[in-house]
Amino acid sequence: MQPLRVIARGLDADVCRLYHPAAAAFGPNATMSLRTARLVPQNPEAGRTAIPLPPKPVSLGADAGNEIRIGGPGVEARHAQITVDSKGYTLSDLGSKTGTRVNAETVQQRMLKHEDVIQIGMARFVFREG
Repeated sequence: MQPLRVIARGLDADVCRLYHPAAAAFGPNATMSLRTARLVPQNPEAGRTAIPLPPKPVSLGADAGNEIRIGGPGVEARHAQITVDSKGYTLSDLGSKTGTRVNAETVQQRMLKHEDVIQIGMARFVFREG
């Protein structure tokens, strides 16, 4: 997969923020490259199909309003969120009771790296960039 390029030349900061919130931080003539990423399910609880991550915040949890819906015990309605900026993708726990794990470690917030294993409830995903 090719990196996603957000080109914000000649646009004011408000328009840049509408297209992608991180683009506005670089000013009206900025070019920002983001690597594409996806979550690859590792067990039946995570599903069967890889999930591409868009260049916007993505919520994960049991509620139907989440971009990525995860069912099962230990999954809150709005459990976690993945955001993206010029540094990469960040996973944040949204105050869940059971926690969010990256590579078997409970985290509140973590910058994701290629091949990190994310666990929410019983669902396990591998984060893959590129």
